[in-house]
Amino acid sequence: MFENSGCAHLGNTGIACGGTVPKGSPVDLCRSHLISAYCFIQEELVGVNQSTVVPGMQPVSETDERQSLVYYLRFRDRIKIGTTADLKHRLIALPHDEILALEPGGMQLERARHAQFDEHRVRGEWFRLAEPLIGHARQLKTEHRALMLMAATL
Repeated sequence: MFENSGCAHLGNTGIACGGTVPKGSPVDLCRSHLISAYCFIQEELVGVNQSTVVPGMQPVSETDERQSLVYYLRFRDRIKIGTTADLKHRLIALPHDEILALEPGGMQLERARHAQFDEHRVRGEWFRLAEPLIGHARQLKTEHRALMLMAATL
């Protein structure tokens, strides 16, 4: 194997990420890009919805909407819309730069949001940074200020 010179993922600019590649990685990707690749494989190739499966967590039930949250996470130039019953563990498991918004709800609401912003979908649960989606997140952030304050303590 060649000596590693950093993450080989090419961003929108065509320039390699250059982040640190974990020792023993079978491919030259940093931790964030390995996780992105893992999520892609699980969602697109295996058919497992990453919003409902996190190591050590119980899946979010289709019918139990009581304590679930729909989250909007920004990671670089993308937004992930997902759902979880355990926000702390979800935030640990997913690479993200910022929590854009949270709202009470489960899989039914998550699916409705995916449909609402479908024209901005990149793949699976990932969406482009588009003004309608950013504006929606801004509105939710104001409406659910208490949830955002709670998330800040995690």
